[in-house]
Amino acid sequence: MIQKQKTILHFLSYSPQVYSGLDRFTIALSVELKKKGYQSVFVFDDEIGDTELEQDILTAGARIELLNTKKGMLETCKNIHFLLKKYRPKIVHSHFKPYIKNILAIMCFFYRIHFYFSNHSLKFKQSALDFRKEKGFLKALRWRIYFSLLLFLCDKSFCISEAIMKEYIDFSGINSKKLQILYIGVNTSLERQKKEMLRRELMLPLNKVLIVNVSAIDYVKGIDIIIKAAMLLSEKYKLNNFKIIHVGGLRSNVEANLKYADELKRLKSELLGDSDCFNWLGKRNDIHNILSACDIYIHPSRMEGISVAIMEACSAFLPILGSNVGGIPEIIKDDVNGLLIEPENEQQLAEALSKLISNEKLRMEMGTKSYQMVKEKWDMNKQVIKLVEAYGIQ
Repeated sequence: MIQKQKTILHFLSYSPQVYSGLDRFTIALSVELKKKGYQSVFVFDDEIGDTELEQDILTAGARIELLNTKKGMLETCKNIHFLLKKYRPKIVHSHFKPYIKNILAIMCFFYRIHFYFSNHSLKFKQSALDFRKEKGFLKALRWRIYFSLLLFLCDKSFCISEAIMKEYIDFSGINSKKLQILYIGVNTSLERQKKEMLRRELMLPLNKVLIVNVSAIDYVKGIDIIIKAAMLLSEKYKLNNFKIIHVGGLRSNVEANLKYADELKRLKSELLGDSDCFNWLGKRNDIHNILSACDIYIHPSRMEGISVAIMEACSAFLPILGSNVGGIPEIIKDDVNGLLIEPENEQQLAEALSKLISNEKLRMEMGTKSYQMVKEKWDMNKQVIKLVEAYGIQ
C-alpha cells in the first residue's frame, strides 16, 4: 500500500540492544518532524532488543520496519527497494553500514528522493597519505571513490564532529559544501534529584567518590585502561575513598567482543582481586540517574568520533576525564570542564583521577562548566531544529 503522507525513512542500520543517544535524538527529531507534517519510519536491521525503545518510538507517532539483513545482501536490496516503493519517502537519512548507504544512495538517485547520510565514527587511525603508504594505492583509491560517490549522490552529509569531517575531507580529497558538522544533542533539561537520594535508590556507597564510565564492552573503549588505573589509585596513590562503576554491555556477540569481555574479567581478578573499587552495572536505561549520582566521568577511548555519553555526563554536571583522540577534545576543554589524557596511558588517567578525587571544589567548578558547555553547544532541541532546517523543511 502506497502511503500518501509525507514520509522520512531513518535507516539506523543496526539491531539495538540498548537505548542509545542516537535513538533518543532520532525520536526527538521524529516528534519535531511530525509538527511539520512528516511521518517518521525507523528502519532497523533485524530486531529491537530494548522494549522501552520500541515503545517510545511508537509513542512518538513513528513507525518501525526491519530489513532482515541476515538473509544476505540481495534480500537486503529487495527489502530496501520494497520500503522505498511502499512509503515513497520525501527524504531518506542513512546511518552506519557503508553498503546500505551505497544501496540507498543509488536507489534514491534513481527515484529522485532526497538522500542524506551521517558519519558517526572515525574509520582510520591515520592520515590518507599514511594509509596509502601502508595499504597501497588501490585501497586508498577505493575509499576515495566511495567517499566521493556518496557526496555526489547525496543532498548533504552530516559529520557528528570536526574530527570526522577532517577525516572525510582527507580521504575523499573534496571539501564539499555538502559536508556539514551537526552534533547529536542530548537532553539538557532533565530533572536532577539529590545525589544522596539517588545513591540510596541505586544502592551505591554514600561515602565514596563515585567515578563512572558508560560505554559498550569493546576494545576501542579502553575499559582495560580503567581497571589498570584503579589498581594504581589503590597501590601507588594509596586511595581507598573511591569506587569506579562501568555501565554498558556487549556491543555485539562477535568473537572479538566476547574475547575482550573475558579478558576484562581476568584483568580485574588479577589486578584488583577481591577489591570492590571497580564494579559492573551492565546495561541500564536509568543512565541519567546514575550519572547524577556520581562525581567524575571517565572515557579513555582508543579512538572516538565523538561521544554522546560524554555529552550526557556534561548534562549531569560532571567533570570529564577523556582521551585526547578524535572528537573528544571538542567536548573536553583541558583544565576547564575536565582533563585530557593521552590514549593507552593508565598512569595519566590515575594521576588525573587522583587530582579530582582529592579536590571536591575543582570537581564542582569543572562540572558547572560542563553543563554550561553542553547547554550552549549540544542541546538536543537546538540540534534537532538545525537538522530539520538542513533538510530544507520550514
